[in-house]
Amino acid sequence: MINPQKIDIRDDRVLIFTDVSDDTHYRYVVRAVTPGKFKLPAVSAECMYDPSIASVNGAGEITISE
Repeated sequence: MINPQKIDIRDDRVLIFTDVSDDTHYRYVVRAVTPGKFKLPAVSAECMYDPSIASVNGAGEITISE
């Protein structure tokens, strides 16, 4: 479990500011309001003070049916 120092929830993204010292897994819930086929953006993470530490992973697609 993480203990974020700050969470910024927006319409199109969630920004989490925290200290991470080992492998951390994040999950998020998709709220469907319209049926259709949608692209899911990748989750990205970066170190604020060392830009050489970064990760982008998990892009995908989701289909919402009635």
